[in-house]
Formats: sequence, structure tokens, C-alpha cells
Amino acid sequence: MINMPTLEKCVAICMLASVLCVLFVDGYNTYPRRSGLASIWGTCPTQCRCMALNSRGTRGVIEDWSSARLDGRTLGDEPNPLGRSMVCQGLRRLPKPIPHDVTKMTIYGDSSSQVARPAVPAGDGVQNDRIPLISDTQIRYITRDSFRGNARMQDMALSGNNIGILYPNIFSSLRTLSVLSLPNNNIRHLSAAAFSGMTYLSELSMSDNMIRYLPQAIFRPLGNLKKLRLNGNKLRRLPRDIFSPLTNVAVLDLSRNNFTDFYDEVFDANTALEELLLNGNRIWTVRARWFEKLVVLRSLSLRGNAITGIESHSFVNLFNLEELLLSANHITEIQDSAFRNLRDLRILDLATNDIEHIRKEGLIDLESLEELYLSSNNIVEIDNGTFTFLRRLTRLDISRNRITEISTGVLRSLMLLQYLDMSHNKIMELPPRVLYGLSELKEISFDNNFIKTIGMDAFKTTPSSSQSKLTALSLQNNAIKEISAEALRSIPQLKSLHLGHNKIKRIHSMGLSNFWNLRTLDLCNNKIKNLNNGVFKNLQKVTDLNLSQNKLRRVSDSMLSGMSELEELDLSLNSITSISPLAFRYMQNLIELNLKDNRLMGFNFSYITNLAKLSIVDMSSNHLFWIDTSGNIQLRLRDLILTDNKINTVTQDVTKILASSSILGLTGNPLLCDCNMKWMVDPVVTRKIRLDMENDLICKLPNRLHGLRIRELDPDDLTCDVQDIQGDHGSLMCDDSHFRMRSLFNNRLGEKTILKRHVTLMDNLRNNVLGNGVLLNENWALVSGDVVTDDAQISTMTGVKVRVGRSKSMRTVASAIRHPLTSWRQYNVALLRLDNTRKSKVSKESPCLMTEKQFNMITQIYPKITLSTRIGTGRSKLKPRHGKIQSICKYPSYLCVKVKGSKKRASEYMLLSGSPLFLGYSGDLNLAGLGFGTWDYVSKASESLFIPVWTISDWISDVIHEFDSVCSKDISIGRPKQCLGSLQLPSSAALLAKIRQPENH
Repeated sequence: MINMPTLEKCVAICMLASVLCVLFVDGYNTYPRRSGLASIWGTCPTQCRCMALNSRGTRGVIEDWSSARLDGRTLGDEPNPLGRSMVCQGLRRLPKPIPHDVTKMTIYGDSSSQVARPAVPAGDGVQNDRIPLISDTQIRYITRDSFRGNARMQDMALSGNNIGILYPNIFSSLRTLSVLSLPNNNIRHLSAAAFSGMTYLSELSMSDNMIRYLPQAIFRPLGNLKKLRLNGNKLRRLPRDIFSPLTNVAVLDLSRNNFTDFYDEVFDANTALEELLLNGNRIWTVRARWFEKLVVLRSLSLRGNAITGIESHSFVNLFNLEELLLSANHITEIQDSAFRNLRDLRILDLATNDIEHIRKEGLIDLESLEELYLSSNNIVEIDNGTFTFLRRLTRLDISRNRITEISTGVLRSLMLLQYLDMSHNKIMELPPRVLYGLSELKEISFDNNFIKTIGMDAFKTTPSSSQSKLTALSLQNNAIKEISAEALRSIPQLKSLHLGHNKIKRIHSMGLSNFWNLRTLDLCNNKIKNLNNGVFKNLQKVTDLNLSQNKLRRVSDSMLSGMSELEELDLSLNSITSISPLAFRYMQNLIELNLKDNRLMGFNFSYITNLAKLSIVDMSSNHLFWIDTSGNIQLRLRDLILTDNKINTVTQDVTKILASSSILGLTGNPLLCDCNMKWMVDPVVTRKIRLDMENDLICKLPNRLHGLRIRELDPDDLTCDVQDIQGDHGSLMCDDSHFRMRSLFNNRLGEKTILKRHVTLMDNLRNNVLGNGVLLNENWALVSGDVVTDDAQISTMTGVKVRVGRSKSMRTVASAIRHPLTSWRQYNVALLRLDNTRKSKVSKESPCLMTEKQFNMITQIYPKITLSTRIGTGRSKLKPRHGKIQSICKYPSYLCVKVKGSKKRASEYMLLSGSPLFLGYSGDLNLAGLGFGTWDYVSKASESLFIPVWTISDWISDVIHEFDSVCSKDISIGRPKQCLGSLQLPSSAALLAKIRQPENH
């Protein structure tokens, strides 16, 4: 009985033997193998693909090949009268045999595996520009018998191989070949009999090779050739009769060689020539004799040569020429009658030359010219009558010259002109009616000039504005400062208006009123501050509005009214601090909203809830502390970009405004990783919404998670621990969500709110004002330390009464607690615990204490302040005053402020000691500082000093917390002094240690 393991080994050995037989008998190849079935015309060679010819040809074969969609396509094909197409890639030699029914063959070389050997030392007699290794997969030679048996071949291309020599008679068996393409090889030598027997050849391409010389008789067998391409070789000269046999050639390309001149009769036999390309050579002059017999030539291209001038009658025999391209030469002058007899010429390109002046006699006989290109020359002035003979011209490009002025009427003869480009010149003014008479004009560009003013009706082209056909106007990169009511009124059919990169400060309310058909309006990179005059009210068809890089500060209700068709709105790179809730209410078609790089501190998405088509919102690089996505917001955004802001928390409500498979960008924010952020690690949510660059989403707070990636956290790590986040005094500090821009806040109402929190300290006897302060909450006031005369840290102030705001009633001080470091002027403050025996009417809103970080960010956006203080001698009055934070202060421990006094007086007598300083809009109770000083005259030029609250905020919070915790019972029974001895207040040593302690990161 046979052992089972032994049987398994035998089976395995047999299988291995069969595989080895296949490898050694059939040969190993990485390309897919063909099955044994063969076409009746022959098997398609390995590394090739064959298919029956159809209308598609070989288009996309390489792509199909790489995706294995052609496997087996040729097997079992029936004979096709058109034959088959064969495409090969990466062969080292031509296939043998080539199937007899192949009529179209394309073989691409593959040089991806080429490696250059180290250079051979000089003197070895070896030219070693590149020595191919055996790994090359390019055909290097063709032999006489390479195509035997392929009499049906009609089209052959051997592109990107390494063929160096064309030997005699190598194509002689290809009697029916009509197209031969040998581009991108390394052909250096050709036998005079290389194309022997190819009497039916109609197209021959040997472009991008290394050919330096052509034998005299090389083209003798090619009497039926229609197209010959020799561009991209090293040819310097041609034999006199080289092209004599090519009597039927219609296209001849000799571009990118080294020709400087030709024999006069070199093209005499080519009377059927229709297109001649001589680009990129070194030709320095144009001889009329070259073209004497080319009477049917339609296109002549001499671009990129060294021609310095066009002499008279240079093209006199080219009666049928339609296109003449002379760009990128060194032409300085066009002589009179240079284009004589070119009555059928439609396109003349003279761009990128050195022409300084054009005479009308130089353009004579160009009565059919439709396009004239004169860009990138040295033209300074255009004379009246220069274009007199060009009555059919439709396109004129005079850009990139040195033209300083356009005279009225200089273009008037161009009555059929449709496109005018005068960009990149030095034009300073557009005079009135400069384009009058150009009734067919459709597009104008005056970009990159020095235009400052636009004359009245400068773009008027017809007697009636309604007849104007102008649809596109571009005036970008000029020096325009204003758009008046009359400047653009005569072009009501305009669809595209580009005014970006100017110095526009003001647009008249009627400046854009006629543009009922406008679709695109570009006003980017100007100096516009205000657009609240209804300037856009008639632009009902605009779909794209660009207002980026201006100086806009707010988006009001009326700014964008009327723009109901708007799809893209770009407000990026402005100074926008506030957006009206109704600013976007009529934009139901808006798709993209860009608010990037502004100064927004918060955004409520209910402002855009009616924008059902909105897909992209970019609010990156603002100063956003918060976003509000609560409520029923009907949005389905595809992209929401909030990167590089100050956002701490984004709740799961944000997912309600995002569509499925949307992208949310939050990188660059100081994220607080608490329970509100659990949704970010919920796989159900993250499958629907992709967090952009989630590897860069890092926790800033709490400290225990600082620096960790959110994606690596566990849901249990995300907890809400107020103590961990804020500390004991969190209630007094300004929360980031507090910074909401109050764009519609009434200044007077705001000032009243601030005055209600003001504290005035007065003596009981004479009612003299001793100092100012601010009410932090119902029972605590922060005042200047100068009003506490007792040196003890805790004292009573029996001789002092306190007035809150402008109320007539007074309150008494239960306890006064001085800062332990009052000897240092920047800590010269005190806290007053007021009695609570009376019910005092105090504003429910309490001020919050700003952090230094918040102060620095807000002052970048809005450096204006509001303060309350006592003003006037004798019986002083409580008044609000405004001012501005100074960015540079010579006293680094203080805030330097320039206070604006009364408009009627140069200076005011003012008591700044203890005056509270609020940052932001009027009515924003963001306490930033406390006044320092005595009664003094304050002028507009003088700087006043304030103590920053963040330097004393910890002490304030600790004192209030300690006092209210220990003394609450004693205060409730009317014995507040009983608990003072039990208080454990911060000592000077503890505060000093805290000041000197380095910050932990």
C-alpha cells in the first residue's frame, strides 16, 4: 500500500516538472502569454497587441493594455479586409514574423530602464554620451528582411526607439506603405536608397532625430509624398535639388534645425506646397526668391529665427498666402510694401520682435487681414491712419509694448474689430470716446497699464448705448482710484468686468447701474472700505463676485442686496469684523462663500440657513472664538474650512450642516478636548464626515491631554471637568464665546451699560471724589489702591461712601483688601466688599476679566477702547470716553492708551485713577485695565497708563472665593468683621513666587 505523504510528494514533483518545462521550452516572459490558438494570418507576437481595424484605430491601446482589457481580443478573429492593427512596446528587435494581415503597426520604445555607464576616460576613442545596457528595450536597427511578407502594410510608426542608421532598401518590401513615422529615434545616417521602392508613400516623418546631412537622391523614389517632417534635427544646409522629386508635397516642416540660409531654387519644384514651417532656425533674412514658385502656399511660419527686417516685396509671389507667422525674431523695421500682394492674408503674427514704429505703408495690400499680433515689441506710439488699410481686422493685439497714449480716432478705421488687447503698456489715461466707431467690439483688455482716470464715455463705441456689443472689459493692475457715474455707463451689454488690483476707494452709487447683463465682477485687491450705497442693486445676473483683498470691515444688510443669482462670493483678505444676520438673505443660488483671512470673532450659521445650494464655506485664518450651529439650520455643506482660528470647542451640532462625505477643516485651533468633542472619535460620525488633516488635530486643553492627537484618544478620555479646564476663578474670566461682535450695537446704549458698572469713591464729609473703580459683581468692586489709606491688608473704610453709576443712593464699604504688592505701582489695586443691606439696582451684566492672550488677539482686530471716568473741576461728572490702544508702550508693565477728549476742548481735567478700561465695541464688558494716576489734564496727544487686569486676575479670584466661602454666614447675620481673622489670603511671598515661576508648555 502506497504511503500517502509519498504520493503527495510525487504529485508535487510532477507539477513542478510541468512548470519548468513550460519555462524552458516556451521561454520565461513577464508579459501575459498567448494561448496556442493562432489566427489564420499568423500569431500576434509576444509583447504586442493586435486588433481588427475599425474607426477607433489604436487610440487608447496602451491604456487598455495596462489594464488588461485586451487579453484574448485577437484570438479567433475572422479575416478583416482592412487588416489588423498591431501595437507593441518595449521590444529589443522587430518581431519575426510580423503577421501578414497587419496593415498598421506601431512600436513604442521603452527607455525607462536605461542606465548610463560611467564615462570612459578621454583618449580611449570612445564616444560615451550614453552607452545602453542590455536592459534597454528599444529597437536599434532595421534589416532588409525585417518586413518580408508584409506587402499589405500601409501605416508604420517606430517611435521613441534607438534606430541609428537607415540602410539601403530596408523598406523595399513595403510597396503599399503610405505613412512612415520614425520620430524620436537616434537616426544619424541615411542611405540614399533607404526609401527605395516606396512609390506609394504619402507621409514621412523623421522628426526629433540626429540627422545632420541628407543624401542628394534620398527622396527620389518618393514622387507621391504629400507630407514631409524633418523638424528637430541637426541640419545646417540642404543640397540644391534635394526636394526636386517632391512635386506633390503639400506640407514641409524644417523647424528646429540649424539653417541660416537656403539656395534660391531649393523649393522651386514644390509648386504644390501649401504649408511651410521654418521655425526655430537661425535664418537672418527672408529672400523673395525662395518662394517665387510657391504660388499655392497658404501658411508660412518663420517663428523663432534671427530675422532683423522685412524688406519690400519679400512675399510678393505668395498670392494665396493666408497665414504668415514671424514672431520671436529680431525685426526692427518693416519696410514699405513689405507685404505687397498678400491680399488673401488673414493672420499676421509679428509678436516678440523689436519693432519701434509701424507705418501704414508697411501694411499696404493687407485688405483681407483679420488678425494682427504686435505684442512684445518696442512700439511707443501709434499714428493716426496706421491701420487705414486693415478694414477687415477683427483681432488686434498690441500688448506688452511701451505705448503711453491713445489718440482719439487712432482706431476708428477698424470698424469690424472685435477683440482689442492693449495690456502691459504705459497708458495713463483713457480719453473720452477713444473707441468710438468700433461698433463690433466685443472684448477689450487694458490690464497692467498706469491708467488713473477713465474719461466720460471712454468705452462708447456706437451712437446709442443699446447698440454696443462689448461683453468683456478688463482693467486690472492699473491705478484707478474711483469709478464715477459716467465712466462705464455706455456699455450695458457687458458680461465680464475685471477691475482688480487697482486703487479704487469709491464706486459711485450709479457707477455699475447699467450692467443688467453682467455675469462676472472682479474688484479684488483694491482699497474699498464701504459698499453700502446700493452699488450692486442692479446686478441681478452676476454669478461670480470677487471682493477679496480690500478694506471692508462689515457686511451690512444692503451691501449685497439684489444679487439673487450669485453663485461664488469671495470676501477673503479683508478686515471684516461683523456680518449682518440678513446680509446673505437673497442669495438662494450661492454655492461658494469665501470669508478667509478676515477678523471675524464668531459666526452664527443661522445667517446663511436659507442658502440651500451652498456647498463650500471657507472661514480659515480669522479670529473665530466660536461658531453657532444650533437650531434648525437647513444647510448641507460639502466643505467647511475653519482652520487657523481660536476655536476651543466644536459640538456635534456641526454635523447637522454637513453633507455626507463632506470635509471639515479644524487644524490650527486650540482645541479643548472635553465631552463636547466625543463625536470626533465616534466611527459612525467619522464615516460620514472626513476631518481634514486629522493627524494634525491636536488637543490644547486640558493639560492632561495637551499635545495628543484627537484621533488617538479614547471616548473615555473626553470628559467635562470644569476645575481641570478653568480653575477656581473661571467665572470671573472672559470666556472665548463672550467675544461676539456687536455690529448693530447702539453706541449710546453701550455707554450707559458701562456707566452703570462704574464705581465712584467719595468722602463722607465733603463729597470729594477720591477715586474710581468698577463693580465686578453685586458686592465686589475693584478700585485703585490709592483710596485705601490704611496700611493693613484688610481694613474698613468708615469715612468713604460708594456711588454705583449715576445713582443717588450710596453704599458703604464692609471691608477693603489691598493687594500685598501695592508698593509696586503695577499692583496698586484694592478690592472692596460692599455692604448688602440695601437692595441696589445693578445691571445684570457683569464685566469679565480679559487674559493677555485675548487682549493681544482683540487689539489686532479692534484696538479701540471705552472707559468711564470723572471729568471737570468742582462738581465733576461721570462721562464715557473713547480711545485707542498704542501698539508700542515705553512702560511694558502697563497699557498705553490715547484717550479722546471732548471735541470742543483741546484737553480735559480728568481723574483716571481706578477708571475701568473696556476693550471692544461700546457695551462690551471686557475689562482690560484699571486707570493709574491722579487728577490731571488729558490731551489728545498724551498717553495714559492702565494696569492690565490679567496681572491681578488670579489674586482677585482667590480673594473673592476665600472671602465669600469663609464669611458668608457671618455676613448673612450682619457680623462681617467676625470672620476676617480666619481668612487665608494670598501672601506677598506666594504672589512673588507665582510671578517668577516660568510658564509651563
